[in-house]
Amino acid sequence: MKCPKCDLDMSPKTFDNVEVDRCFGCGGIYVDKGEMEQLENKKLSALIDIAGKSEKAEIMDDVEAICRRCDNPMISLRGANDVKFDWCDKCEAMFFDRGELAAMDVVIDDD
Repeated sequence: MKCPKCDLDMSPKTFDNVEVDRCFGCGGIYVDKGEMEQLENKKLSALIDIAGKSEKAEIMDDVEAICRRCDNPMISLRGANDVKFDWCDKCEAMFFDRGELAAMDVVIDDD
């Protein structure tokens, strides 16, 4: 599969029986419908997105993402911890620029 943003080949990786696609060009991570819930339940986000946020990530926020499963422009949304990500309204896949998936998993302590 090609990356939704930089169009390079993505590589499937499996973590605790959850397969995600990772781009080694821009560091983005693509998850299919239902996989995000599995990642959250198993607390795998930080493990998968180990590279951390990069200078390139802010630039990539402005690049339009095209879902490679259904060739649909993805919608830019904000999730937990005000993290911006891309979502496909046809197949419900999600794409996270490098560092965004791990940032959504950060626990904020209000105490």
